[in-house]
Amino acid sequence: MSDELRIPLLVWVDDHANRGWAYTLISHARELGVQVYTFKSTLETEKWIEHNIGTSPPLKLLTEADFLRNHNGAPKGIRFVTDVVRYEQGEDGMRLDPDAGFKVTRYIRDRLSSAPILVRTHSNNLTNTKFVREFSLTGSTCEDGVVRLYIDALAGVAEDNNGSDWAKYNASM
Repeated sequence: MSDELRIPLLVWVDDHANRGWAYTLISHARELGVQVYTFKSTLETEKWIEHNIGTSPPLKLLTEADFLRNHNGAPKGIRFVTDVVRYEQGEDGMRLDPDAGFKVTRYIRDRLSSAPILVRTHSNNLTNTKFVREFSLTGSTCEDGVVRLYIDALAGVAEDNNGSDWAKYNASM
């Protein structure tokens, strides 16, 4: 599952990452040399994080399995993008979960306290992203330009003023 992880690393959680604006932005990240992992669900993301985070120091020394923890908060390290509403597998099959973005953000933040997280959504779902105010280095936007700046800063080709350009509710250019 770790498949030679390297930084800069962008983890994109979105059930529609293979089309539209998400596909365009992911392609942009890859063109800049950013390694991109995409996941369609919160559960897939959680499993990948657990596999790549290892156990908490001081229980053991950092190993390759601790890749995420080792690069947590590095300026050009690891960043996450998530949608806010997505189809998730439930006990009764696939269902639309309006809280999926919050759930994955809380999960990430509980394990990686300094990893930047940006929630990209459509304007009709923006109010569902107010939860970003509860977390540091977390923002939401409807604008591709904000996501592009976030990616460019990860790749080291732009500055994002330590998150002040995107780490807020309804970030805009």
